[in-house]
Amino acid sequence: MSLFKKTVNNEIKKMERGESIISRKDDDAARAADVIKQLSGADKQINRKLIDNFIVFTNAAGGTGTTTLITNVAYVMATQGFKVLLIDLNIMFPAIHAYFGIEQSIDKNKPDLVSYLLGKSKLNESIDTTHEVHLLYANNRNIMDEINCNENIALDNFNQLITGVRKYYDVVLVDCPMRIDCRLQNNTFYNADAVYLVWDEGVNCILNTEKIRRNMAITGIGLFTKMQVILNKRTGIFYSKFALEKLNLNLTEIVPYEQDVVYDSLRGAIFCKNGESNSPTSKLFVERIYSLTDKILKTGGYIEE
Repeated sequence: MSLFKKTVNNEIKKMERGESIISRKDDDAARAADVIKQLSGADKQINRKLIDNFIVFTNAAGGTGTTTLITNVAYVMATQGFKVLLIDLNIMFPAIHAYFGIEQSIDKNKPDLVSYLLGKSKLNESIDTTHEVHLLYANNRNIMDEINCNENIALDNFNQLITGVRKYYDVVLVDCPMRIDCRLQNNTFYNADAVYLVWDEGVNCILNTEKIRRNMAITGIGLFTKMQVILNKRTGIFYSKFALEKLNLNLTEIVPYEQDVVYDSLRGAIFCKNGESNSPTSKLFVERIYSLTDKILKTGGYIEE
């Protein structure tokens, strides 16, 4: 009997016994989906849903406070009952872990974002689920790790990750450096439902924004429709909206400058969680973070089931 006939007969016998004939690849995918469900809590009853829930924060220039904003927004969303995954795509210089009081391990074999992208660890091993916001970031990595994260295997695994986590988490927030010349970051912007570009008062933010949009358009990323600006003030001076209007950009929120917020950021703390200040501006900062969170949810098509 030929090998083909033997294979068919074996599968028929399995069907007669009621056994599954799902392929190994499909079986692995199903197990991976179950893992993500357990990690996110989606195996429990869900009463919240964000339609466009893959949301990217990035910077128009260095030092605009992107990580400070995204960690505060992620914390506020979590306190409102959303299941939030926060991803840091700064491979060599991640920062989100510090805001949650996590020290990077000196053990380079510890499962993390990079080991998952390169197929060396499972997703449930790589995501930190010990806090109200689940975290995925690189641990103590170097330039070669960053180069490897732009290889085909890493991009394939990242695309699978996006498909899975956006289905089972209410919100997926990504702290993504503005590096459209790198395939991993470029792919992130392409898949994003919304991109929030963080400005400060520096002229570089104005100069860089149009370059960013035009260069992304070359690679097929339509930021003209899904990019919005958050002005994170670094000074107390008045800022005109003229530049935003000329660039035809939507200003989502203006976050005020507050010295105590900057201090908390430097020591790695989420101000909305454990910040202390008697300044009236600090109260305004918290109010604006909550306002920004509400606007992000509404833009994402938030509905409560």
